Formats: sequence, C-alpha cells, structure tokens
Amino acid sequence: MIGVDLDNTLVEYDVVARTLASELGLPVPSDEATAKEIRDALRLGPSGDLAWQQLQARMYGDGMATANMAAGAAGFLSRCKRAGARVVIVSHKTRYAHQGARKVDLRIAALDWLHGNGFFDQNGFGLQTSDVHFADTRAVKIETIRNLGCGSFVDDLVEVLEDPSFPEATVRVLYDPSGRSQASAGTNVFRTWSQISEFLLAE
Repeated sequence: MIGVDLDNTLVEYDVVARTLASELGLPVPSDEATAKEIRDALRLGPSGDLAWQQLQARMYGDGMATANMAAGAAGFLSRCKRAGARVVIVSHKTRYAHQGARKVDLRIAALDWLHGNGFFDQNGFGLQTSDVHFADTRAVKIETIRNLGCGSFVDDLVEVLEDPSFPEATVRVLYDPSGRSQASAGTNVFRTWSQISEFLLAE
C-alpha cells in the first residue's frame, strides 16, 4: 500500500496562492513565486504567520476548486492503478481553518477536488472515498499511516517523514520540487513524480 499526502504533494497551489495573495494585497515575491515562497515571504512580514494562515484558509477552502494537480501525479496514479498498487491519501487537514472569517469545510472542499479530478472514477484513478483519511494533527496523521500499514509514504514535508514517531517500516519518500530539502540519509528525496513512480513501481 502506498500512502500519499494531499496538499502540496498531489495538489499544487502555486497559481492559486499568487492570485489570492494579489487579491488580498499581500506581497508576492515574483510572478512565478511558489506557494512556499509566498509563505516564507509572509512569515517575514509584520503580521508573521497570521497573514499566511489567512491566505492558506482561502487556498484550501474556496480556492481549492481552481488548484492544479501536481505535474506528473496523474501519471503516477495511473501507473499505480495499472500495477494493482493500492493508494491511500492521508492528509493533515482540520475540518475548518483556524483563520478566516468565512467557515468553509476544508475536507468537503478537498473531496470535491478529488471527485472533480477523477480520483473516484473507475475510468480515472479508481480510489474509493474510504481511501481518503483526514487528521486533525500531525500526530494523528502519522498514527493513521501506521495503522493503515503503508509500505511507503510520499509527503512534501520532511518534518512529517522524519518525525520520531513515524513508522520505521514505512519507506519515506519526500516530494521536493525545489530541491532544497534538508532531509536525512534515511529519506528518499525526489524532485518529480516520474522519479517517485520509477522508485516505487519500477519492475
């Protein structure tokens, strides 16, 4: 069983983050800035992490409808289906954002995005809604990965994969498009989904 994170792993928010930040009058480092670069810039500003949390609430709520699938992720999921490899999604996502005036159910927004991108279509990626697991905290996410018995797990956050409680038997795969991670030797780091596909599914 292959476990995969959702936000910034399967879902790419760069365009959404740039658009929403501009609408809110927040600084955007460049015309091609990634969501993470915008996050880092906001955290250095006068509002600190609060501005990022407010933007993030918009991204993961109403903004998710226009988010893109990460480049190469569709090919990976299709290859998993052909190979008969079961995929589960485990996401650290609370039901509602801690910041933001409008209460949007972030989990429903995520499920709607998954439906709209063919995850639950038998002619698409063939997952079941029961293959999607949401966790209120990182600790619960890691415990879910353990309880599901994931043979490998793909995440964009090294702090998840290298948390002391992360199951030792699960192969740690870091999706790091920027190539700037500070992962330890025990974490397998890849910049593209095609590389991850070859690593996990090559015969």
